[in-house]
Amino acid sequence: MDESYSDYSDETESTVLSKWEDIPDDENGVATVTGASYRINDDPGSPRGHAYICHDQRFLSVSAHLKDYYLFHLLNCYGDETGIILVRMIEDTQRLNLLLQNLGFSPTPIDNSLPQRTHLAFVKAFHSKKPALLITTHAVANELKIPPVNFMIYYDIPPDRLTYKDQTSERVDLEKGKVFSLVASNEMKLWNRIIRDQGCVPQLPLDKDEVLRFADEVKTAQKLAARDP
Repeated sequence: MDESYSDYSDETESTVLSKWEDIPDDENGVATVTGASYRINDDPGSPRGHAYICHDQRFLSVSAHLKDYYLFHLLNCYGDETGIILVRMIEDTQRLNLLLQNLGFSPTPIDNSLPQRTHLAFVKAFHSKKPALLITTHAVANELKIPPVNFMIYYDIPPDRLTYKDQTSERVDLEKGKVFSLVASNEMKLWNRIIRDQGCVPQLPLDKDEVLRFADEVKTAQKLAARDP
């Protein structure tokens, strides 16, 4: 692992400030901070123009094997609002759907394995729920036609800076929305590259003991999800 990021071990979950300033500037633009929000000045050659990013962004430095516990904690805090959980793989969409069902939530999973008719039916179902919780992959999220949500949780951080910028500006309510990113130690270098243009995205301070208060329930839900065909 890069020496600069060696302090982000799975065993250490102390307060960390993102080292975004250590990443050299490139052609993707420089951030201009205006109040609580961030205006991103795109590359002059980009057809996208200017994008405004949801202002309330937080990251959580977590051990990879504890992501389910942090996800459950966040949903207990914000689950009565409309939100999206973003993952990297189709398998993760399916696993988290089963996990959260076993924990009492009613998510709507959408991924590229679904036939188009089912895909559209699930989008319609998501629209009709209040509150509504969607689980989907980064690739599918970029194609969805849904209104802005109250919160978005990156279970897996996106693959690049542009995806993060587009998703946080188009999928989340710009005034009241919240974005939480669960960042494991092996994702920290990518995370710092993603947020280089955002200014410093603060870490969300959480009491680990409080997060693990329902550890038994989460472990049971994990086992049930693993047994489900």
